[in-house]
Amino acid sequence: DLVGDCTDALNFVRKRANEWGADFSRSVLLGESAGGYLAAAMTTFRHDFDGETEALILVNAVCDMTDPRWNKYLPDEERQSLHYSPLHQIGKNTPPVLLLHGADDSVVSPAHSLAFYECMRKQSRFAELYRIEKTDHAFLLAEFMLENGKSTAAAGLGVQIMNKFLRERFPELKL
Repeated sequence: DLVGDCTDALNFVRKRANEWGADFSRSVLLGESAGGYLAAAMTTFRHDFDGETEALILVNAVCDMTDPRWNKYLPDEERQSLHYSPLHQIGKNTPPVLLLHGADDSVVSPAHSLAFYECMRKQSRFAELYRIEKTDHAFLLAEFMLENGKSTAAAGLGVQIMNKFLRERFPELKL
């Protein structure tokens, strides 16, 4: 139960935030690819997480488990269930989201981020979407990019966009 594990981890961090000198009420979840799915799930699903996040950053995230490429990982009887799709769980408590997606992503279709963005906007939730041209999957993972001989220029651009998004929410940060 991946979402349950993430819930436990976030509750653990939240309970110890003061001890560590952190303000959990100002937390931001970031995830890339399957990690983006989990970050989105933590902010859209109904679960036992005892806190809220200030913002969400999704990079090449899987957002729609009704997509045949991804629902093959679900039991047969659940494959068309909207229950497992962060896209279909967006609500009034979903925090502002920044979506970054490689325009040439060969693993997770950019349509996932576009659909999440459009759904957020339809529900009057704040969302920004950046499609990074000539960019494939996992562009923020420097080790992956270097091992595969790919350019890290997209990673630099992604970090700049994330810094801007975070500065707008937390102007006192030195990014």
